[in-house]
Amino acid sequence: MSRIEELYAKYLDRLLRTFRREPDVEDIAQEALIRVWKRLERGASLEHDWPYIATSARSVINRRHERANVPRRGSGLLTPLDEKKHDRTHDEPTIEQHLIEEQEIAAFRASFNAVLAEFTPDTQQCLVLAKRGYNSKEIAGHLGLTDQAVRSRLSRMRAVFRERLTPPPDVNWIELLGDDDDHKD
Repeated sequence: MSRIEELYAKYLDRLLRTFRREPDVEDIAQEALIRVWKRLERGASLEHDWPYIATSARSVINRRHERANVPRRGSGLLTPLDEKKHDRTHDEPTIEQHLIEEQEIAAFRASFNAVLAEFTPDTQQCLVLAKRGYNSKEIAGHLGLTDQAVRSRLSRMRAVFRERLTPPPDVNWIELLGDDDDHKD
């Protein structure tokens, strides 16, 4: 087995777990491992594999984020020089739009609370503690559950909420639940 195959077999799963929140995590992991392979091909020796691989993956992620935030041609971020000053009054929501949005949010909250009430108090408490920043191990210790049970309950809750609720437009309702992996540590 070549050195790159050995690194790939040894560290791919760890890279996928470490950077699980990143979109295209598989591509990031492969690109990081290819960087390591190129470095090894140039005759470099790695004293400590994992720190270099993780740093390489972070570099790939940072580069992708930088590219994503650069305005592209035709993205609408730039305006022609001859265009007159933009009238911002059209961008502000009207009173009617604001009232409709408030009603939609209130209806969504009621639906959210109705679905939440279907879960057991322990499962509800898992969500509350996760939103307060506790990881799954801390929640498990507090509630007398296993770490896996906490992750399972939170994952099941997210699936039920996504299946049953349709959020109002422009509402980041998933923040009520947290990211899929906020509580894994």
